[in-house]
Amino acid sequence: MHRPSLTGQLGRRLLQLGFPVDRVPGHLREVAEHYDDLKQAALEEGLSEEQAEARATELLGKPEVLAEQFVLALRRSSWWGRHRFLGFCLLPPIALTVAFIAAAAIVFPLASWCVAHHWLTPDGGRPGFVPLAAGAVTAHVFILALGTLLFCRLAQRAAAGRGWSLVVCAVCALQGGAFYFQVEPHMFSLGYSWPLNYLRALIPLVVGAGIVFRQKRMLKMLAPASGGVPAIE
Repeated sequence: MHRPSLTGQLGRRLLQLGFPVDRVPGHLREVAEHYDDLKQAALEEGLSEEQAEARATELLGKPEVLAEQFVLALRRSSWWGRHRFLGFCLLPPIALTVAFIAAAAIVFPLASWCVAHHWLTPDGGRPGFVPLAAGAVTAHVFILALGTLLFCRLAQRAAAGRGWSLVVCAVCALQGGAFYFQVEPHMFSLGYSWPLNYLRALIPLVVGAGIVFRQKRMLKMLAPASGGVPAIE
């Protein structure tokens, strides 16, 4: 097997298994350099070019096996990779809830301060609360999107696989859709409600779609082009 074919197959398999995208080029470069060393050693023994390539390929191992070894090693070295259910099913809703409560702890004193200073009418004047309520909703959406991105990033860094990133998106979608954050004159509330707010639930799903799109784009970059695979120099 030629080096370009080897690195191309290895790169595609790494991405399919959920290996961090930014680490793939470095691993391909290391494997390519090791392949060159093995081939050069075989040539120095007097083997032909074709025999040297066959020797290097045999000693290096199949790309699929190498990819699985890289992924397994990364998962074992990471807390998130070893505790995927806890890290990507249970922790995201807890973290988002804590973040929402922290945001509420900021919004509620701000609302009280505004009323105390007569910026807003305390006798039910809703128009004065519109900017504050809009800010609360914006903070909610921002925390939901940022939290989803963060946990998806952790899943990617731990080589947990695309499936776990999508699980994070689904869990965050349920959390975001069921959670409400409301600011009204003389009333401030947060909690869970049903039915879901489908607009907010859509935000983590958009994040998941972006992750899938990015992975497909990277796979396309490593896909055979005109009968060949780009080499890693």
